[in-house]
Amino acid sequence: MSVAADRFAVGPALDQPLDFVPKSRWTVPRRIVSQPKGAIGVTLVVVYVLLAVFGPMLAPDDAFRQNFGATLQRPSAAHWFGTDQLGRDVLSRVLVGARATLGIGVGGVALAFLIGVPLGVLAAWRRGWVDAATMRVVDVMLSFPDIVFALAIVAILGANTQNVIVAVGTVCVPVFARTARAVTRSILAEQLMNHWGHGLFRGYSAGSHPKGVVHPIALALLEHMKLPTAGLRSKSWDDFARPDAPRLDFVFTVCDNAAAEVCPVWPGQPMTAHWGVADPAAVEGPETQVWLAFRKAFRELENRIKIFVSLPIRSLDRLRLQERLDAIGRAHVGEAD
Repeated sequence: MSVAADRFAVGPALDQPLDFVPKSRWTVPRRIVSQPKGAIGVTLVVVYVLLAVFGPMLAPDDAFRQNFGATLQRPSAAHWFGTDQLGRDVLSRVLVGARATLGIGVGGVALAFLIGVPLGVLAAWRRGWVDAATMRVVDVMLSFPDIVFALAIVAILGANTQNVIVAVGTVCVPVFARTARAVTRSILAEQLMNHWGHGLFRGYSAGSHPKGVVHPIALALLEHMKLPTAGLRSKSWDDFARPDAPRLDFVFTVCDNAAAEVCPVWPGQPMTAHWGVADPAAVEGPETQVWLAFRKAFRELENRIKIFVSLPIRSLDRLRLQERLDAIGRAHVGEAD
């Protein structure tokens, strides 16, 4: 699971697939534009792209023509955005410069993605000194303010568009590297619940800030334990707060940070409990030591889930069932079954 996949939920066994998929290719765009913030964001992006494409044709004046007799003028009918210190029309410069700005932004993010994601995946897979060295370099990069870091890179490489793209991409590399270096707990719980639920329960995993990448050791461990891994991904818990989401009967938090966060309003008001498990991906050292940490988390979750599925749920009232769920979270569970 990823760092943010910090909850797993339980619902009744359904005929729909584990990771419910959109009904059409337009489902996700419709959900984005149906939200006020999403609609505003999409509108701004579309407007900016249109300005970048058609801006030079819409510019009312020559963006590079200087007029020292009209410097620093306020907005007027002749100059809607005013003029700069060299008398150039600011609106024209914005329209002409939009294309270059968009190119720098897209190029920088693409460069950061191409460098940061492989680094994060390498660190998560190799672990040990490779992970420690990579993450320490990332920490050093994050210690510098972004603008200072980017200006330093441009000053060293020289001031041109390509070097600005390199600077923007380098500054963003740590974000992508940390995102790709995901850790997994609730993914393990999801598959264990589906395995030990014997068709009576269906497990789902989700978190507050999903990273989109499942830790490779978590996948390898599930495969080693003969549990299916097809379709596993890092999901947001907001996906399960929608009206069309699967109905949840129970929601369990499996990391301490998640227990302190504010949860969405779950449809159907499922019962909740905290089953804290130590983060196996936080362990640094040889790969064998990391594997042991993941195995320990696996066994703890497995033992709690075995206790849960053995409860006489139908014969317990809600208060007594809540007491049992809380007791499972407080119980000491180890390697023994």
